Amino acid sequence: MVEDSIEVLELAIEILEAVATLAGDLFFSDITANLTYRMDAGGSIAVWRENTQGTNGMYLMADGRFVAAESRARRIVGIDAVTKGVTPLATAYQGMPLRNPNDLIADSKGGIYFTDPPPRQAALSGEVYYVRPSGEVVLLDNQIRFPNGLSLSIDQKTLYVDDSDSDNVYAFDVQQDGTVRNKRVYAKVRELVTDQFGTRSRADGMAIDSAGRLYLGTA
Repeated sequence: MVEDSIEVLELAIEILEAVATLAGDLFFSDITANLTYRMDAGGSIAVWRENTQGTNGMYLMADGRFVAAESRARRIVGIDAVTKGVTPLATAYQGMPLRNPNDLIADSKGGIYFTDPPPRQAALSGEVYYVRPSGEVVLLDNQIRFPNGLSLSIDQKTLYVDDSDSDNVYAFDVQQDGTVRNKRVYAKVRELVTDQFGTRSRADGMAIDSAGRLYLGTA
């Protein structure tokens, strides 16, 4: 029997985000330092990309590109894994600039789901968007206080979105065109915290394993 083990890496990173894998290598970002690192299979870590514009969520597309949420540049971009060239994919919705793109995930059609929470000082809700393969940006939901992490079920029929500022994790039924319907509370996060922003879960990134189990991290 092989036992799973956890190795703790001690790195001088302030805010670690944007974890993605490619060909056995692990990529992750430090939002504060505007750097993306690459760790190879041997455990060697080096800076892979600089001036990342506060890259938060990052995901590897089927075509070998990374897509990333650049929170400071307020856009979703594609990144060539070889040249590191950056291509803007979404910067606005109906003429209004995005506010703070946070996390994202792509579907098998090449579309991209992403969250765009509001500024902390604003009494507003955030948005969940879908970027069609054509480049059209579609608003899916604007009634979640602080949408943060999101994930797709293995069959890509369900989109999950968590809310950092409440205890709710939502589920949506995904339609053939990438839009969603039937929003509902899927789960509740326990052990809430109370801080300057109220009593909340601080829910962050999510992931699905090969058995379809949903995992959620809190900040």
